[in-house]
Amino acid sequence: MIKETFSPEETFAFGKWIGEKALPGQVYTLVGDLGVGKTVFTQGVAEGLGITEPVNSPTFTIIQEYESGRMPFYHFDVYRIGDIEEMEEIGYGFGKREYERLNCVRTILGETQDKVEEEILELCCNLDDMTSEEIGYATELLIKEGALDVYTSSIQMKKNRPGILLTCMCRAEQKEYFLQLIFKHTSTLGVREYFCRRYGLKRKIDKVQTEYGTVHVKRASGYGVVKEKLEYDDVSKIAEEHSWSVAEARNRIYGKL
Repeated sequence: MIKETFSPEETFAFGKWIGEKALPGQVYTLVGDLGVGKTVFTQGVAEGLGITEPVNSPTFTIIQEYESGRMPFYHFDVYRIGDIEEMEEIGYGFGKREYERLNCVRTILGETQDKVEEEILELCCNLDDMTSEEIGYATELLIKEGALDVYTSSIQMKKNRPGILLTCMCRAEQKEYFLQLIFKHTSTLGVREYFCRRYGLKRKIDKVQTEYGTVHVKRASGYGVVKEKLEYDDVSKIAEEHSWSVAEARNRIYGKL
């Protein structure tokens, strides 16, 4: 049977008719984009079953349960489930004993999307009496010794002196070591620390063989995004060998991947 509806009222009425005819154990599958009327249809089914409580989309809860009608009504919504593997990690168990309420247990296995990978420290100090060569040496040394990142920012200090803010990012267990390095290789008399939470994508580096030679491709994924970037040293080497610009070399390599 093919049934077309052309308004929310018609969709609701058709759902109500289905609800009035529904039998225990029947399953109805709704497929459609956001906004096509799936929730309106479901509300009609609920009214056909004699359900009086409000019926809403269970998009973020996966299932809504209604028991005020002539038989229980379970409304699943998997619109935001990305793939079948995610559904395999959501389980429902129904007990054999009968109670006044649904004898159902739901378990969900997954990873939180805003997972904190690690807590890190920012060690900061203000500098206004070091040469640019000395600051450059200090930042290179900190990176070489294993800092997660080191960078400088221009700041205005007391007596209107232009200065430099040096920031060294490291893990908490490395704090004492990097404090020692900062005090030894800069002129600062004090260092501030800030605790930070660092979030990141899952990363990997693949070796790809091209007609221009081996190129390392950095790939990252997570939080619903996928990123890809060619290793700059490989691209610049190929550009130099062929007398290309870096942009041209990058485009030619991507054309071969």
